[in-house]
Amino acid sequence: MTKKFKRGKQIADVTEAKGVKGFILREFGTDRLFFRVYDKTKTRPEGGWEFTDYDITHSDLEIEIIGESAFYSMGERNLLDHSPQTLGLVEIEQNL
Repeated sequence: MTKKFKRGKQIADVTEAKGVKGFILREFGTDRLFFRVYDKTKTRPEGGWEFTDYDITHSDLEIEIIGESAFYSMGERNLLDHSPQTLGLVEIEQNL
């Protein structure tokens, strides 16, 4: 159910986000991250589903990763990316 709230000087239509599935995406060529929610009940004329993009302004949003992903540690740099299989990476043997 959508409710209306005053946010700053504007009126916002507010719907609870808990339990909504979507994707955190990075805008190409920038550091901007946003959350995309697809509406699988509506298709776009050019193909694919309609979607809504939300700028992420939440300061400490909890997430659960459910897709094929992996953490990579390389020295001081830590990454979250696609799985090694998706990226076509080759596993190397470890010397014990």
